[in-house]
Amino acid sequence: MKTSESKRSVYILATFLAAVIICFTTVTILQLTWTTKLQEKFEESQRLLVQLKSQCARNGLENALNNVMTLSSRPEVVLAKTEGHAHAHKRVVSGSLQQMLTDMMIAQEQILLSSCLNNSKLCVPGPKGNPGMKGDTGPQGVNGSQGPAGPPGDRGDTGLPGLNGTKGDTGTPGPKGDPGLQGFKGNMGLKGDMGLPGQNGTDGLPGPKGDPGMKGQKGDMGLQGPAGPVGPPGAKGEKGDPGLPGQKGDSGPQGPSGATGSSLDSDCICVKPPKIDVFEPANRTAYYPINKELQLHCDTNSTGATVKWKEPNTSACLSGSNSGPYLMTKYLQPSQAGNYTCTVSNNFGSATQTVTIVTPEHPLDCDFENNDLCNWIVDRNTAGSWSLRMGPTPTATTGPNADHTLGTALGHYSYIETSVGTQGDQSQLISPQLTATNDSACLTFWYHMHGLDIGSLKLETVEYSTDAVGNCIETKLQNVTISGDQGAAWRQAQTTLPPMSKPHRLILTSIQGNGNFGDVAIDDIEYYVGQCKASLQPVGQSEVFLTYLANQPLTLDCTITGQPQPTYTWSKQGSCGRSLNVTGSKVHVTDYLTIGDAGTYVCNASSGGNVVTQIYHVAVNRSGFEDKCNFDNNNLCSWRQDASDVFDWILQTGTTQSQDTGPPGDHTTHGGAGMYVYIEASSPRVQGDNAAIVSHTLPSNLTTCLSFFYNMFGDGIGNLDVTIVDKCSGQTQRVFHESGNKGEAWKEATVSIPASAVPNEYEIKIGATVGSTFHGDIALDDILIQDTSCAVKKMDCDFTVDLCSWTQSKTDDFDWERLRGTTSSSNTGPNGDHTDPAGNGFYLFTEGSSPQTQGQVADLVSAVLPAGEEFCMHIAINMYGATMGRIEILTMDDGSSTPKSTLASFNTASNTPVWTEKDVQIPAQGANFHVVIRGVIGSGFASDAAIDDISMHSGKC
Repeated sequence: MKTSESKRSVYILATFLAAVIICFTTVTILQLTWTTKLQEKFEESQRLLVQLKSQCARNGLENALNNVMTLSSRPEVVLAKTEGHAHAHKRVVSGSLQQMLTDMMIAQEQILLSSCLNNSKLCVPGPKGNPGMKGDTGPQGVNGSQGPAGPPGDRGDTGLPGLNGTKGDTGTPGPKGDPGLQGFKGNMGLKGDMGLPGQNGTDGLPGPKGDPGMKGQKGDMGLQGPAGPVGPPGAKGEKGDPGLPGQKGDSGPQGPSGATGSSLDSDCICVKPPKIDVFEPANRTAYYPINKELQLHCDTNSTGATVKWKEPNTSACLSGSNSGPYLMTKYLQPSQAGNYTCTVSNNFGSATQTVTIVTPEHPLDCDFENNDLCNWIVDRNTAGSWSLRMGPTPTATTGPNADHTLGTALGHYSYIETSVGTQGDQSQLISPQLTATNDSACLTFWYHMHGLDIGSLKLETVEYSTDAVGNCIETKLQNVTISGDQGAAWRQAQTTLPPMSKPHRLILTSIQGNGNFGDVAIDDIEYYVGQCKASLQPVGQSEVFLTYLANQPLTLDCTITGQPQPTYTWSKQGSCGRSLNVTGSKVHVTDYLTIGDAGTYVCNASSGGNVVTQIYHVAVNRSGFEDKCNFDNNNLCSWRQDASDVFDWILQTGTTQSQDTGPPGDHTTHGGAGMYVYIEASSPRVQGDNAAIVSHTLPSNLTTCLSFFYNMFGDGIGNLDVTIVDKCSGQTQRVFHESGNKGEAWKEATVSIPASAVPNEYEIKIGATVGSTFHGDIALDDILIQDTSCAVKKMDCDFTVDLCSWTQSKTDDFDWERLRGTTSSSNTGPNGDHTDPAGNGFYLFTEGSSPQTQGQVADLVSAVLPAGEEFCMHIAINMYGATMGRIEILTMDDGSSTPKSTLASFNTASNTPVWTEKDVQIPAQGANFHVVIRGVIGSGFASDAAIDDISMHSGKC
């Protein structure tokens, strides 16, 4: 059954194929017949047209045009049948082919009239005439005359099969043969009719196959070859006519020669100059990004035409290519912006088109926030090169912690990592090439150069030109160089660039220092035309509060940036205008920072009439430090020799060189290897010669305690004096004096300098004079300066030996007890003292057990403190116990037995025996006063409260 059905299908298919072949063959024969007749009529029309042109050449343009009109009305020209109406002179349509021929003749007349009357030129590519003579191709060209019918002209040229209706379309698939049959097998055969009207696309397919296809039909497609170049103007039908005379061969060469004299050649055929078919982009302004490829394409419809480019005359030393209709620049630069003009020329004229290339307006500006280098490029010729970064650099104590634009760890900047590479390595950040300019320009950028191993950063301008043979010449001009550590802050640099007569680039070069701590960073590059504006501004806050550890070097750097480069002046408030050690933007305050160096420092930066002020409030953290000198480091610490005395103090260990005078050894080590200073009273010294050492500057209006140990042993001892020297007035005030033999032992001296005695900054001078004999050696050791009164310093106590200067009150309920270890009651009190972690020290506590009862108090009273001065008390407390009472800090007027005001109260019990440290601010009092530490018993025995390590100093906590 299946075999029978298969046979029947094959039979039906074979029958269908046979029918298709018969139809195709019939159409082909008919089309060949029509084509032959059309060729004959077309040749006749050409002979008449040649006769017309020949007459035009002999009789001139006016007679030729009259003859055109005459010939146009002749029946034999239009090949029309009169059918008894000869007097009507109208064209008769005899089938579609005859209509096509008639339309072609009308078009020829119109072309000749319109082209010659307005003296315009029509380009007739003679070489294309010969291809038109391929067999039947010529007659098919008549169909091209449908072009004048309007925009469908192109379709007319390519659609001779279209004139044949659906049958013509059927003929076109003929060359495809088997592929068409295969289409039917796919059940698409039923849709064959729809495929035929859509064969406009098949025109391309027969094109490539050329002559090997249907001879007649492929001749038709051959006509489209000549018409193809004339494609765009094909709608006018002008180029169809010139193609036919091309068959004569001789007329082709005559075309150019005729055009040189007038708008008509010797055959009275009009000619035209070339036109530009393709230009990208055409006659417009085009915006292109920098460092991107630029491609321009200029092409023409004219064979034998030449293409020339005119580029902007602003670029130099840049690579690119210019080959015929193509122009290419691989990396477009701002110096290459401008007009690009393409000119196409032949023997009959030329055509031009221009495009204006515009690049971004600010090609050098960059804040790196897009995580790229903008339009800048890196010359990676060393191990370390410019790269992008967020937050701090990998190496501590060098590079910025954040960018300049945002000032946060999210901002970007570019930097050099100096942990790679070696000293002297260079990395360049290169700008795009800028065009020559008659104006000056300003470049500004922010830089960060902080670290011990900072190298340098320089900005150069490189100008480009070419010599007579096209070699590139570079000329460098150095603009800015910055070297060394510039501090841990972003700074701005700017420079006004002179007018540049040639294209140029800007290059930022980092030169690596001699170590890893040399990271250099840049941010916020800006370039604009014109002189740089004077711009001074502080980096960060204009008023800065700083705290430094004591006994450290102190150098302040004025973080003011801008251009032109400012000049700097420094001053310290309250210092009476004393000079400071200023170098550029920096001031070196001291090598040994003390409380006397605290204060307010003012930097003024001046540039171009602008003045910007930066203020630094400096505080000194004295934690763990005393302004003390024991001379054991074989130097004078922060003291210096007086330049106005007669001779100097001598650093010494052991005894002095003279017998029966001077100490047996230093005070610090009690005769060991320690050192001290002394005056040598032996020759050449004489009685009355003096030597003095001078302290660093001390602040005004601050109570100070000076203490030291002295030795005045010998029968010829002179004087030992301590004076304070006002830095403003120069007046001196003696605050200590001793003379004569004081014995062989070291003695302690304390000198209290009240705030009221020092309204201005001052220095302390310790001076000694030579006595009557050489037995007059005077020695000093362990000099200590404290920023409080001497009475206050005696209140510093850890209770290791006794209560120091503190006393038990006579008017309270019970006394504080001094103890080591734990108290006698369980679950209350400390496990040991606060001073010694091992618990071997002593502390004071209130015993909460019987006979004490709730609410009873024990008062510990300080030595007398001066009125008019505030103090800070630091104390360690322990409040472990379930029924804990409280500890209070009070004041009491001198001479009174009753506290008058409460400064602090601590009543929070702890569930562990832990010590806590507290600061209590003691405001200035109207009269001399005492500080009272009161312990109050809680509701039960578990209220053993303890105190330890009391310290006091003048001023605020």
